[in-house]
Amino acid sequence: MKWIADGGDTFQDSVMRGINNLKNKISLDDYVMVQYGAAPFTSDKIVNDVIRVMKDKGSAVTATPCYQLLSSNDENATSKTWVDRDKYIQIACPYWFRFSYLLSVYERAEEQGLIEKIEPHTTSLMYALGDMLY
Repeated sequence: MKWIADGGDTFQDSVMRGINNLKNKISLDDYVMVQYGAAPFTSDKIVNDVIRVMKDKGSAVTATPCYQLLSSNDENATSKTWVDRDKYIQIACPYWFRFSYLLSVYERAEEQGLIEKIEPHTTSLMYALGDMLY
């Protein structure tokens, strides 16, 4: 492990500090992984699949099926209707990116003033920018 950067006050700030720390240290074609510090345990299967997709597409995020109930008007109860889990996924870490692409996400987001407006995750910025999430 090399070039450890201090974390920031938010997820977004921490990722940007890490990116800035890597500038002029790695190639634009190198790969960068973003992982929540609070969720350090990820299986080899997930890591290997995210790397495979990232090498093909330039970026990849982990996703899992989403099992959630629809909302209810009664604040003390949940609905008895399930969301169709085949239509939804929950995005999770790790995220893997070609460094040049990761730089472009944050540069474009900063130019458009999205850093302060968007929920603080790289994937939220990608979505707001109209980028495809693989």
